[in-house]
Amino acid sequence: MKFYLLLFNCILFFFSSAQAEKNKLIEGNIFFKNGDFTNAEKKYNESLKIKKNYTKASFNLGNTYYRQQKFKESENQFNNLINSTNNKDTLSGIYHNLGNSFLRQKNYKEAVAAYKNAMKLKSTDEETRYNLAYAIKKLNEEQKNNQSKKDEQQKNNNEQHNQNQMTKQQAQQMLKALIQNEKKLQEAKKEKGKEAQNSEVEKDW
Repeated sequence: MKFYLLLFNCILFFFSSAQAEKNKLIEGNIFFKNGDFTNAEKKYNESLKIKKNYTKASFNLGNTYYRQQKFKESENQFNNLINSTNNKDTLSGIYHNLGNSFLRQKNYKEAVAAYKNAMKLKSTDEETRYNLAYAIKKLNEEQKNNQSKKDEQQKNNNEQHNQNQMTKQQAQQMLKALIQNEKKLQEAKKEKGKEAQNSEVEKDW
């Protein structure tokens, strides 16, 4: 009889433990819907302490990070979830939210890749399609701006090089002019010396 009671208590503990992470998840969802993301994050983390690989809690935790504008944290959360499930709908949602996290960090190339992965899994998702088009647009703008900056930098470098070349030419011209002036001064001195010699008169006592 005692053995039976002990076994029965173990079964109750198992089911109560199995429900515990779900209860924390539900509590977190209530906080999330009410916009209390701080407490939602707390409850999702409590759920994950009970069940480490609880995909639903991990997914919602990533959303909570995103809503708090902790975009790097949400990126890491969704990245870690990619290998946690084989369900196409869930995996598509993971890639979609990962793309959103990249997009908010202006990592447009990574966002495009994430949205494309989401579309491969769920090609009918219009929201992902729209986000993908937007990310591609921003990526093209970024690449054009970067190219313009490179062109401008190259132009400035060329102008600086030309200025340096002009400076060398000017220096050579100035040096040449100084040498010529020096020659003229030396010639003028010689002429003055000759004049002085010719103007000397011996005194007649």
